[in-house]
Amino acid sequence: MLKEIVNHNKIKFLANLWIVVLTIFMGVNMVSATGNGWEVVGKVGFSATDVSETAVKLDSNNVPYILFAYKNYGAVAVLKYDGASWAKVGSTVFSGYVLRSSLAFDSSNVPYVAYQDVSNSNKLNIVKYDALTSKWVNVGTAGFAKGQLYESSLVFDSNNVPYVAFTDDANDGISVMKYDGSKWVNVGTAGFVTWGITHISLVFDSNNKPYVSFTNVSDSGKASVMKYDGSKWVNVGSSGFSPINVRYVSLRLDSKNNPYVAFTDNNDKVSVMKYDSSSSKWVNVGTAGFSATTAQYTSLVIDSNDIPYVGFSRMNSGSDFIEVMRYDGSSWVSVGTAGFSQAGAWYTSLVIDSNDVLYIGFKDGNAYLSPGNFGSTVMKNEDFKKKEKTWKVAGNNGSVSGNSEIVSIISDPNNTKYVAFGDNDENDKATVIQYDGVSSWSRVGRAGFTPDRADWVSLAKNTYGTPYVAYSDYSRKDANNVGKASVMRYLGGTAGWVNIGNAGFSSYGAEYTRLALDKKDVPYVAFIDNNPKLNNPVTVMKYDSSISKWVPVGVPGFSNGTAWYPYITFDNLNTPYVSYRDQATGKAVVVKFDGRKWVKVGPTGFTIGSVDHPQIKFDTNNNLYISFQDWNQGGKVTVMKYDGIAAWTVVGTPGFSKEESYGVSLFIHNNVPYVSFSYIANYSGKTEDGITVMKYDSSRNTWDEVGANPISVPASYTNILVDKLGVPYVVAPGDPLIIMKFD
Repeated sequence: MLKEIVNHNKIKFLANLWIVVLTIFMGVNMVSATGNGWEVVGKVGFSATDVSETAVKLDSNNVPYILFAYKNYGAVAVLKYDGASWAKVGSTVFSGYVLRSSLAFDSSNVPYVAYQDVSNSNKLNIVKYDALTSKWVNVGTAGFAKGQLYESSLVFDSNNVPYVAFTDDANDGISVMKYDGSKWVNVGTAGFVTWGITHISLVFDSNNKPYVSFTNVSDSGKASVMKYDGSKWVNVGSSGFSPINVRYVSLRLDSKNNPYVAFTDNNDKVSVMKYDSSSSKWVNVGTAGFSATTAQYTSLVIDSNDIPYVGFSRMNSGSDFIEVMRYDGSSWVSVGTAGFSQAGAWYTSLVIDSNDVLYIGFKDGNAYLSPGNFGSTVMKNEDFKKKEKTWKVAGNNGSVSGNSEIVSIISDPNNTKYVAFGDNDENDKATVIQYDGVSSWSRVGRAGFTPDRADWVSLAKNTYGTPYVAYSDYSRKDANNVGKASVMRYLGGTAGWVNIGNAGFSSYGAEYTRLALDKKDVPYVAFIDNNPKLNNPVTVMKYDSSISKWVPVGVPGFSNGTAWYPYITFDNLNTPYVSYRDQATGKAVVVKFDGRKWVKVGPTGFTIGSVDHPQIKFDTNNNLYISFQDWNQGGKVTVMKYDGIAAWTVVGTPGFSKEESYGVSLFIHNNVPYVSFSYIANYSGKTEDGITVMKYDSSRNTWDEVGANPISVPASYTNILVDKLGVPYVVAPGDPLIIMKFD
């Protein structure tokens, strides 16, 4: 421990000396930058004292706090930003040697601090702020851990229980404890990993399971992540998964509970890795060692769209300037100017609020106090708010879809968008185009690749991103002149688009074809079956590759009566679900296939009145949603959610759209439902037709329009997609083809 302190103070001395020399050389009093979206919160160097070990945290109201050590690590303080200035929270938390303290908040936004308590043999202690007395009080027994504390990471679970991960010399390893209301108790075995543990970070997933990251000497200083399975701590992937020894490990989970870690490698370059549960391996996010310079003090966050950001101090020509970078889906790019602090910066701590505003706190070389002493500064970046997003045309597609039925959009694993439609320029044959992400669309294979007119074109992809289309094939008509179902996939090269099984595989004409691939890449098609004996019911078929044929899933025409607007999707267990409108009652019906037959999901006739365009989707937690045009609410949009047992409940309010709405489409991104729909001027009170996109805000139980103004384009059916970067796209038939994005 003494060796660590000496080395730490040596680094501090050299860093401070460099800033003093630089300041004298320049002959100026440096000021923090506010350009490129980064601006100072309060004032530069607000701590008015030399600081170390800075850590910024946000409470549930997005109020920033900062914790830091001062008096040469002899005391720790917590300050809160009140909207105009930084004010100390209570008195000094603790006087005595302090190293790597940590700050967290309970559900009432009461701050807690973990630190090394000199008065109790340098053991771990945790205190909370008592607003009534303006004092910090012990949580449980002071110095409750057995050995001398080295590091700590404090966090609350979703049940408001505080947990702390720490290393001490009693177990020569890492331990996790929680407070049971009267005392601190071990979570699993104390010292469950031993020998030379550093850089610990503790987080919880959405299922309330704790994860901890660290490095240890037994794995040559490489990064490891473990989670608690309810009885013991187990590795997430392999232990020591980083290719080389690392430092400054920072752990975060995305909305799907995928763990990410950021660190600097043995070349002091920044890398970010993500755990791939499908392969049980850790993989690089972008290029390993992507920072342009050497770096230290890495700090990782993930925004509401699952985009990772990493902040760090970059060692550039001897000055440790700040840089924050984000992953754009293919590479890491700077947020604002690289090195925006314009002076030395250490102990960087990056956080992100619920509106995706970034905050970074640090020891600031601009905040010169006296030789060798520098104060703390916090900066934020909310530049995205200043660049007002609008609905705009997504590139020039040069296409016309006069077919007023379906235009379909998907995104592949590389975030490339594909759109399928009946192409007016090709006698309503099917065409698929792909977006370059900037300004233009290109054909996937040849335009009009189907043999004849293609109605109800539906687009899907397999796990590798290969596009498939289903359609009503006018080259394979039944006796009533209705096209039968065909499915094709794109093989690329000279092969182009090829049939899956026989073209026109349905026994009778197929209307409103809807395509989906299950989790094993087996294609399924739901459609309205033109069998004259069955009066236009719903049929579902799937492709059986073992016999190279399309076969019915359950009984053909299982809806037992006329239906319309079928839609098919799969839950997390790979069970197919279908929604449709029952023409006899006009109400929505949802069914699932139990392996033998199609069974109702929830009560019969769960919608109060008749509906149009019902569509179902699952979120990542296997919650089932349905959207529809609700004629009980004057043709406005309603969304409902299934409780998983027996009942459907309204999400928000019924009929939440402002006007009579058509062509309703549903999409769920990061477990947030979005809907798109069209409106007609004569029925909406508006001067022209258009499209509206709305998003559900669970915190207020309301549906809000995406964008200040609707999209003023004539439209009928709509289809919505939100890509992995959180950018909404909406498509609809038109001249030209309507493809818009909110960006």
